[in-house]
Amino acid sequence: MKTVTYKVYNFNELSDKAKQNAIDKWYEHEDWPMLTEDLTESCGALLKDKKITYADLKLYFSLSSCQGDGLCFVGEFQWNKYYIKITHNYRYYFAKSTEIMLMDEEGEECCDKKAIDRFTKIYLDICGKLKKEGYGVLDYRMDFDEFQELCESNEYTFTDDGVMDNQ
Repeated sequence: MKTVTYKVYNFNELSDKAKQNAIDKWYEHEDWPMLTEDLTESCGALLKDKKITYADLKLYFSLSSCQGDGLCFVGEFQWNKYYIKITHNYRYYFAKSTEIMLMDEEGEECCDKKAIDRFTKIYLDICGKLKKEGYGVLDYRMDFDEFQELCESNEYTFTDDGVMDNQ
């Protein structure tokens, strides 16, 4: 049997470089498991603010800071006197990758250009706000103090270069 011993450090005992390494390593495999739920909840609140009700709502997004990234939502909605069906029809998920169909109370497709333009503007505004919120979550990084608090509460320790010892 071979016994290996080495020193471990609390986060606050690390050099600034090692602290930054620890934080960077922490986020390396982050998968943001609650992002879809949180954005869907925000979408519901934004729809409610605009007096838009929905029977079903599905959110799609790709937020990797790449061309074609964005966010859209689909489903069946009711706004003013219109029934609305939003479908996704393209390869990428961004606000303008959907088709919006407004129908009147008889189920006939709406030809009122002003109503269509007004709803489209609301839709694009909501998508823009949700995209911004999503990137805000993805771009967030804890500072040294916040990460130290996390490490202390979970009793995490590190090697001298900031590699977590007890994951």
